[in-house]
Amino acid sequence: MTMLIADIIVILGCGYIGMSFASRMNDRISQLEEVEKIFSLLAFNIEYMAIPINEAIVKVQTSASGVIRNILEQTLEFLAIYNDIPFSDAWRRAVKMSERDLFLTKDEIKILHDFSLDVGKGDCEHTVNSVKLTIAKIKHAKETAVAEKNKNSKLYKGTGFLLGIFIVLILL
Repeated sequence: MTMLIADIIVILGCGYIGMSFASRMNDRISQLEEVEKIFSLLAFNIEYMAIPINEAIVKVQTSASGVIRNILEQTLEFLAIYNDIPFSDAWRRAVKMSERDLFLTKDEIKILHDFSLDVGKGDCEHTVNSVKLTIAKIKHAKETAVAEKNKNSKLYKGTGFLLGIFIVLILL
């Protein structure tokens, strides 16, 4: 009886690990959607409301949640503390500080870092174009993430449970 309970625990534990890998894929897609939403709001505020990037971030941070909101808040904090720091440095520092909380791949994090390279260095139109370019990159990354989820989600779940069964069979 004890052996049966131990076997069930091993199978469920390995299945849980597989399910957590699959869940991370959903979290990644959710964060990409959140980033896309925030960048769309930034583009709107800069282009149609004619608000500078710093003020636009103040305005859109209330619409953000989770790690993305933290990045926006940290960017504003850096800009407030260090008066002479350029927006690009504040943004990159904030993203760097939040990297471990992001479920994004290295390439997707690089998109966030690259966003700050051109923003605020030209006129309003140049800034809007930079934001829109980032939105296009995020949309592409989101499509790739959805395709990977559709392809690998069931694989991770099934592999977790099968690994648990395999371990139980080896221990018999």
